[in-house]
Amino acid sequence: MRHHADAILHSPSDLVRYLGCAHATALDFMRLTRPEDAPERNQESDAMGALVQEAGLAHEEDYRNRLAAEGGLVEIPAEGSLQERAATTIAAMWKGAPAIFQAAFLQSPWHGFADFLVRVEEPSDLGSWSYEPVDTKLARSAKASHIVQLGIYARMIGTIQGRAPARVHVQLGSGERASFRMAEFGHVLDAAITRYLAFVANGARGTTPDPCDACSLCPWLDHCEGVWEAEDRLTRIAGLSTPQAERLQAAGIAIFANLSPGDTVEVTPFSEPGRTIEAQVIATDNRVSQESRDFIVRTAIPNEDDKLRPGMSFRVQFTRNGTTRPAIPEEAIVWGGEGSHLFLVREGKAVRVPVTITSRRDGRVFVDGRVSRNDRVIVEGVQKVRDGQDIRLVRRARQPEQNVRVENAPTRGRDGD
Repeated sequence: MRHHADAILHSPSDLVRYLGCAHATALDFMRLTRPEDAPERNQESDAMGALVQEAGLAHEEDYRNRLAAEGGLVEIPAEGSLQERAATTIAAMWKGAPAIFQAAFLQSPWHGFADFLVRVEEPSDLGSWSYEPVDTKLARSAKASHIVQLGIYARMIGTIQGRAPARVHVQLGSGERASFRMAEFGHVLDAAITRYLAFVANGARGTTPDPCDACSLCPWLDHCEGVWEAEDRLTRIAGLSTPQAERLQAAGIAIFANLSPGDTVEVTPFSEPGRTIEAQVIATDNRVSQESRDFIVRTAIPNEDDKLRPGMSFRVQFTRNGTTRPAIPEEAIVWGGEGSHLFLVREGKAVRVPVTITSRRDGRVFVDGRVSRNDRVIVEGVQKVRDGQDIRLVRRARQPEQNVRVENAPTRGRDGD
């Protein structure tokens, strides 16, 4: 994802990231459009990704040498602008090069660099030949992400040569080639592209950080882990699936914050089901067991009548005192480098208020923060709002509620457009 000629260009890897984790895409979009609000990237993940890339480049070089030995390989220079590199690629395709290395494409809103284009003797607008993309991957088998990337390259190739490539190919680390027919996955790819572009066009908002397979190499992992800890997210429990965690979190269940030293619980001996004893919490564990998914709470149980014995089992119950918190539409929450916040309207100005999300339910979030009952919260267009920006309230006819319109702040240029 990058700026180019007053527009945003997307790459195949952007689509792959979105399909794996929409929240990562939202953070990428924030970093591009509002870098001052974006959290810090995890440098260690960037370094690990660089090591993986370095190993992949060695495999790519081996395949490049093989094609070069067969003769006629055209290499697109890394120097020059994106437009120049894309034009050089098109020229090589029209000349009918047997293979093209580092083919560059620029077809807004997409751009990209395919590892290789290989000539096939199937007619197109170019002549009696056409091209199909090949990507080199160290994996022993092709993954869905590889096919997505190649599919977008194939779409851009088709625009140039007047017909879509029939196949895309993955040159595996084993030396074998895996090939896939565009007709078998093209419609799924097009649907994914439509969802992704619509998501970005709407401001890439409404996401939350959830663990996924891409976390280990994600540059946003440190930020997400901070959010999970701050919100006491159930996704931190080993082995608990995301859907299970979401259902529990939506019900207002937290992990460690439910009990603390000094709280009172009710214990009932299994040997005396009609007897209830009040016990005081004296300590709580600070981690969840990966095997049992529970944590230890130690209590002091009165035993004046000397009826309780070591090894006895109890049923334990506790009640959380009701806490009143503001319920905010989820789309009002903005994620930034210092956590989550929202914007209130006070005295005709947008006021940035940091908040901590405690739970979610039916499209609304319960938050801790300096938000009062009668505060007006900005819900739509929050990605364009800036702290201190002028706000004008507009009352529509026949509607008692007040909608919020964002006006340009005098000192902020186009921030409020």
